Amino acid sequence: MIVKPGIAERFRFARTDDGVSLEETRSPTLVTYREGSRSWGAMLHGRLAIDAEGRLSAASLTWANDLFDGAMDVRYGEHPTLGLLVPQEMRETYRHPRKPKEDHLEIASTYTNYRRFEVKVEEQIALPQ
Repeated sequence: MIVKPGIAERFRFARTDDGVSLEETRSPTLVTYREGSRSWGAMLHGRLAIDAEGRLSAASLTWANDLFDGAMDVRYGEHPTLGLLVPQEMRETYRHPRKPKEDHLEIASTYTNYRRFEVKVEEQIALPQ
């Protein structure tokens, strides 16, 4: 989503040895904390690792404001039968800085068993003689 037209303009990108770093520079932010009718944005910072073929191989994002902060790391890998990069692992952390010992969430996800779903349609129309 970060590199989509209309959204990418809100970010500053810089080339790194393994891809690009990014910094969100203006609102509305992609990450927002909502409580009732109020909302608080948090600016994203991070990096996108890009392999030699120009494919996204990893993403690391962090965000923070006075009420909450978080981080997300995703690693992609080549799927042997699908022939494309798919998420393999994602780690996330979320916390409220005002309550660092009370309110903390860590998530680790792994992704396996990817499958390709296909639909093949064949149609034959008999022409009138």
